[in-house]
Amino acid sequence: MAKLDIHLLGRFAVVSEAGPIELKDRSAQLLAYLALAGGRPVSRTRAAGALWPDLTEERARANLSTVMWRLGRALQSHGHSAGVLVATPTSVGLNMDLCDIDVEQFRRGVLHPCQPGAGLEHLSRTIHALRHYRGDLLEDWDVEWCQIEREDLKQCFVSSLQALAEGFDRRGRQDL
Repeated sequence: MAKLDIHLLGRFAVVSEAGPIELKDRSAQLLAYLALAGGRPVSRTRAAGALWPDLTEERARANLSTVMWRLGRALQSHGHSAGVLVATPTSVGLNMDLCDIDVEQFRRGVLHPCQPGAGLEHLSRTIHALRHYRGDLLEDWDVEWCQIEREDLKQCFVSSLQALAEGFDRRGRQDL
């Protein structure tokens, strides 16, 4: 089965083998929230509280259940199995075997300043990872739950660029 491509860096987008998938606001937010968890299950209470901070826990959890159902239906209508969302009575998450998430690809390949001895192969992987950074995290959204992560990823991008430049400079290289 084809993977679901989830783009969180820059403008939010979800793409299936058949093309882009348009999601309603809360379905998109839930998918993005779960994608940022990187495959780790999130408690339903935490997810509901993040997406509906002004509601009671009971009302927020009810909304979460409805949005999970809608998201599952939207993904199924584009040929993705119900297994993309992994839900238990207490948690919800994504099956990472069925998803490609740009943030995860970025995180896996970036260089950090504490890696001064990185070889050319690692520098090349970092260049590839940096290509995933098409803009700040969910740059077209104004939601509180992604603000800290947005700043962390931006700082990671900047420090990776710096480490990459230093790595090439140490080798006297301006190419790759």
